[in-house]
Formats: sequence, structure tokens, C-alpha cells
Amino acid sequence: MDIQCNNCNSYLNIREVVTRCTECKELIFKPKTKNMKNNFKEGDKVFVYPYGWGIFEKYHQTELATVNYENILYCVNINYISFTEYTLQGLTQERPFEPVIGEKYFFWNDETIMNDAVGFGRLKQISNNINFPYFFGTKYFQFCSDKNPLL
Repeated sequence: MDIQCNNCNSYLNIREVVTRCTECKELIFKPKTKNMKNNFKEGDKVFVYPYGWGIFEKYHQTELATVNYENILYCVNINYISFTEYTLQGLTQERPFEPVIGEKYFFWNDETIMNDAVGFGRLKQISNNINFPYFFGTKYFQFCSDKNPLL
């Protein structure tokens, strides 16, 4: 497997998990292709226990990533990075649902879900109203999702 050294940009053929660059003697790690988590993008707000909330910076060749905590960079294992706050239980790397105006979604309120009345269409507006933030058609709704809640 050919890999470029980050320090001197020379190319190496790596067979071992860790080797040294022949030019600059920098440690080079063979990237793991299995189970590599690519859920995070630069600028994502992430949580790492015990550091707290930070901004995702970038992946490294191993299962490490850089996270920025108030302009201090930490290198952490990607298995401990989450989109939601957690203790030692409850870690999730599932991206939270964020509706986009103009996209099609399902809409409903507490009373309409009981009557099997779920609206489907384009989201027109997201309001500041905590109880009914999603506008579709001519009405505001409590809930919006990309999956039908009745199924």
C-alpha cells in the first residue's frame, strides 16, 4: 500500500502497521480501511468525554482525529467522538436530524398522529415557536421527520 508522508511528502510502500519514513524518519501509520468512521466533517460540533464540546478538525491515518477545544487541539480516538453529550453510557455517532427548508418531510402534531393524519410535503419555514416550529401548507406543526411516524 503506497502512502504519502505528511512531513516530507515522499511516497512509501507500507506493509506493517507502523513504519518510519525513509527520508525524514517520521512515524507512518498504515490506515485502517475496515470500520473507518467517516460520519464527521470539518467544523462539526462534537462531544468527547471527558473533554466536553469541541469542533471536529480532521481525521488522521489511524483511528485518531483532531478536535479543537477553545483553540487547544487534542488528538482523540474517533470511537469516543459523538454528536450528542454522553457519559460513559449512551455514545452515539448518528448525525442528528436537521430539516432543510424546501425539502420534503412528514409533518404531524400530537393530536393528528392519533387520527393517522400525517402531512407530507416541502418544509416552508422553521419558526422560533418552541411548540410548533415547522410550517407546511397553511399550518404549523410540532414534529417533522424524514421517516413516516406511522410505519
